[in-house]
Amino acid sequence: MKIESISPLKCRIQLDQAEMAALDIEYDRLDYADRRTRMAILELLSRAQLLTGFDGFGGKLYIEVYPDEAGGCTFCFTVLRTRAVRQGEKRAAGPLPDAPCAPELFGFETIDRLMAAASSLYRRAGHRIYRSALYRWAGRYYLLLVPFRPKDPLLRAILSEYCALTGRRVPALAFLREHGQQLAEEAAVERLAGY
Repeated sequence: MKIESISPLKCRIQLDQAEMAALDIEYDRLDYADRRTRMAILELLSRAQLLTGFDGFGGKLYIEVYPDEAGGCTFCFTVLRTRAVRQGEKRAAGPLPDAPCAPELFGFETIDRLMAAASSLYRRAGHRIYRSALYRWAGRYYLLLVPFRPKDPLLRAILSEYCALTGRRVPALAFLREHGQQLAEEAAVERLAGY
């Protein structure tokens, strides 16, 4: 897979036949109404964002796909210029910064909801999580996530099915760290998804 950021608003991804098979897609069957195609596109956009900083999630997206003679494809993604971009919003190109985003805390009523959320997160967006930890306090479970992208919409969409955002404030985190029971200091999502 070759991922190339052409500009802050354009990205090109070249896939060979084996990579297309791994994503379970074929050029002749690409259809945005098809779930497999949508999942493959989300995966490609997530990898492009992780490796180059290209943000294909921030607005309307124009997608072009060209087959090659060897059975692979080239995907060209263009973020359409919205009013916000035209009025001066700048999107940075290049790799993501080394510094993680602010931690976000999610509270769960039951262990079942926590396990289901961790499994879904790991499968659908594990590559978007920089760090995760798990705490328990007052009969509830709290999952601490440090995403690569601030207020990541995919992470929030997945977690909204299982819980509510508890808080990003440092005092809430400090209180939990001091008074709660730490169940996993690192890689909590990966550990939970493994059960």
